[in-house]
Amino acid sequence: MNVGRPRTRPPSSSSTAKAIASSLSALLVLLTVGCGAPSSPTAVPAPLAATPSPTPAPSPKVAVISVDGLRADAFAKAQAPEIRKLMARGVFTLRAKTVLPAVTLPAHASMLTGVEPSVHRILWDDYEPDRGAVSVPTIFAIARAAGLRTVAVVGKEKLHTLAAPGTIDSFVVVSRGDAEVANQAIVEAGVGFDLLFVHFPDVDLTGHAQAWMSPAYMAAIEAADVAIGRLVAALPPQTTVIVTADHGGKDRTHGTDIPEDRTIPWVISGPEVPAHGEMSSEVNQVDTAATALRVLCLRLPDGGAAQVVQEAFANP
Repeated sequence: MNVGRPRTRPPSSSSTAKAIASSLSALLVLLTVGCGAPSSPTAVPAPLAATPSPTPAPSPKVAVISVDGLRADAFAKAQAPEIRKLMARGVFTLRAKTVLPAVTLPAHASMLTGVEPSVHRILWDDYEPDRGAVSVPTIFAIARAAGLRTVAVVGKEKLHTLAAPGTIDSFVVVSRGDAEVANQAIVEAGVGFDLLFVHFPDVDLTGHAQAWMSPAYMAAIEAADVAIGRLVAALPPQTTVIVTADHGGKDRTHGTDIPEDRTIPWVISGPEVPAHGEMSSEVNQVDTAATALRVLCLRLPDGGAAQVVQEAFANP
């Protein structure tokens, strides 16, 4: 099994690290690390007799799962019972829109930062460590600055670009397909996490090799669904799960503004998410970042395009 940690030369620079640290220092003034925490340390007299303290509720966790290249109408036709279980327990849309260019690295950068490519400026789609890492705060950076544990398991090395220095506690690249990605993600989840990102590559790779909507492509969706089912079953019960994609595709390529390239599924299920089926809300890829942080009682910096998908929650 070819599972490994990142290369010894991560895509970093001192200027990138300083820029992110500066942004997060300002942002943390606004962050709410614990939902419902008291606003002032007012002293309360101790009772005459000790009383048992209630067991605190487990802290919320969130797992963002990206199925690379999963076209919405293809998913609608596929046999995907595991993802459909999440849909039945939560809410979903098959009309979410990804960004332009609709390609892997820029789209995942938007998914995990909440800003458009024109802001994060990652417009390339190869592993180019000399370009450095993402220079705007990711959900990993925000969560880790709040003292939370962040984990990423990915199936393409190019996503290392999103692992800015000091933002991800455990970053693993798995190069042997969706089943092995799930295996490693289960191991990492067992170690512990607050924010988990898992990237499944095979649907996209099959689209390029055999064409989107081909029998092989549909079979790859079904295999990814099995892998996701195994992963979700291993997650703690207080985990909110978001399943989405970076882009779709047509023939053997993608990246344009056509619906086949830009229309993706977006599914969320978790303790705060009521089971009420298909949403009426319009969902953009950048909203994934804002919504994931909302589960953790955190928020993105002001001024970005992302919005929390409020329809997903019982108590917005």
